[in-house]
Amino acid sequence: MDRPPLSRHLPIALLLAAAFVIGMATLGDYGESWDEADIRRYGAYAIDAYNFLLHPRDLPEFETNLNLYGPAYFVAVELLVRLGAFLAPGLPLLTAWHAAYFVTFLCGVWLLYLLALRWMSYRAAFGAALLFTTQPLFWGHAFINPKDIPFLTFFLATVYLGFRMVDSWRERPRVGASLVISALSLGLTCSLRVLGPLAGLLVLVYGGIRDRSRAVLPAAVYLGLALLTMYLAWPYLWAAPVSRFI
Repeated sequence: MDRPPLSRHLPIALLLAAAFVIGMATLGDYGESWDEADIRRYGAYAIDAYNFLLHPRDLPEFETNLNLYGPAYFVAVELLVRLGAFLAPGLPLLTAWHAAYFVTFLCGVWLLYLLALRWMSYRAAFGAALLFTTQPLFWGHAFINPKDIPFLTFFLATVYLGFRMVDSWRERPRVGASLVISALSLGLTCSLRVLGPLAGLLVLVYGGIRDRSRAVLPAAVYLGLALLTMYLAWPYLWAAPVSRFI
């Protein structure tokens, strides 16, 4: 099947570019939300936690309930901000974190567009992405909400990547890069929010509908890798995985 011309993606590319420019120009207009300071500390704590991976019972507990959320996204942003501080020492810490949240939101817009293209025309998919991007609630939270906006993006990524993985099962029912990447996405999504497993459920239902006979083994590997990813990405689970997850 021929690939669509890149010109069909020009509207979404222009939308994302315009949103990025506007977002970067207005970063300073957003203050600090109530839990951001603790989240930055939690990201640093989680990086240090890997020193206790082999003896998790010695890991000191984080003093707030943030440990009930997996810190993978916070760790990633913390590392990126540290790199940014090295490359641009004058960049304010809060501004750097807000920029990371907003770029994560734009990634979610792109994923929504790609997911919509599975059922819609290019114009309709672009319209959905445009409507989504310009919602005032989403736009504002894209700068100050380090929990829900990343979860939104990771959930979309898990569904989109999972559907593509299922499509590949019909051609090559074996473990491949698509399965591994999809499982990593599901594991991280499950750690971010307790509703994360629903993304995996959507993928498994889709797999069962498309080709149940070929889906059993890949689905088992998919879930196994996702569980391993969730465990490794969430220090709170290490000492007692089942009881603490429940």
